[in-house]
Amino acid sequence: LSDMGNYIFRTMTSDQLTAQALADYMLQRLKQRQVVIFFNSASEYSQSLKSEFKNALLYKSRLEPLAEFDLARPDFDAYESVN
Repeated sequence: LSDMGNYIFRTMTSDQLTAQALADYMLQRLKQRQVVIFFNSASEYSQSLKSEFKNALLYKSRLEPLAEFDLARPDFDAYESVN
């Protein structure tokens, strides 16, 4: 990349496109109809992706998550959340 010039620009897809791709993968490739969401409320990116993923699931298949777990909560217990 150093031969490309003095400036290199990197672009990212929107959270909406990422969430739609994730929902498509879950529904079409994995054939899953149930989902639990783990997110970090201290992260704007995590909150945004969670919101867009929920929207994509509702739009594509009228699905809602079975549960949501906030990794940033002081009382979060990983063991309890998966059992």
